[in-house]
Amino acid sequence: MSGVEKGSYDFANLPCQEEEFRRLEEQALFFWLRERELLRGAGLKPDMTVLDIGCGQGIVADRIARELVPQGRVVGIEPDPDLRRTAEALAESNPRLKVVAGDVYNLDLPDESFDFAYARLVFQHLNDPVRALRGIHRVLKPGGIAVIPDVDNGWLALHPEPPGFSEMLRHAEDAQAACGGDRFVGRKLAGYLEEAGFIDVSAPVEVITSDRTGLELFLKMITCFKILLLMQHNDRVDPDFFGRILQFAREQGSRGWLGIFCARGVKKSSGR
Repeated sequence: MSGVEKGSYDFANLPCQEEEFRRLEEQALFFWLRERELLRGAGLKPDMTVLDIGCGQGIVADRIARELVPQGRVVGIEPDPDLRRTAEALAESNPRLKVVAGDVYNLDLPDESFDFAYARLVFQHLNDPVRALRGIHRVLKPGGIAVIPDVDNGWLALHPEPPGFSEMLRHAEDAQAACGGDRFVGRKLAGYLEEAGFIDVSAPVEVITSDRTGLELFLKMITCFKILLLMQHNDRVDPDFFGRILQFAREQGSRGWLGIFCARGVKKSSGR
């Protein structure tokens, strides 16, 4: 986000940016095949015009343009200049992808210009999600679809749980909330969509497990950003925390589960 609207994700000021960059890339590439099926199931069609909000490095936006909308186009919105440069490099070789600066609160786009809007793991960082959804509603055509997948720490479990994990989780939840974010946003997304004027709202839960991702990637997903956030806010963090919990989890045979709420809403058409 720009200015005071950075929310709880501010890549430019995170410590260990290279590590975070690699995590984002690894996560996007690993989940693409499942994500592709979720997007198709949500109603994405080959000729649609798609808005990808908070597109980051552009990996998912590029795949959507190449694999899912061969007769359409994708516009990626990304506020961070470093992440955006990587996305722009992908767009140079993909004529159906355009990447522009901006954020979910300031969509400098015409009314009713998109068929489909996607904001993946963005809303956990927003302090005014309904305002953001009203902006998305404005740029969607009548009958347009919004898909908002995001986390909910109430649907996060790790067992056996490494020592210190719950304490770190609580500190990170508090730090993110202090920046305007919400680690429990998943359960609220359906209500936010309805408040913003969407209809036919649903919010099924996609459960990600360590059996599926592998233990190390799962732990990276659920801890690495939190650790960087705590470091950013000068909270005391054991520099070996990740290595320690990974070793414990491997030795104890830990497994993990994380629920992603895949909220979906439709903009009412004139005939409904």
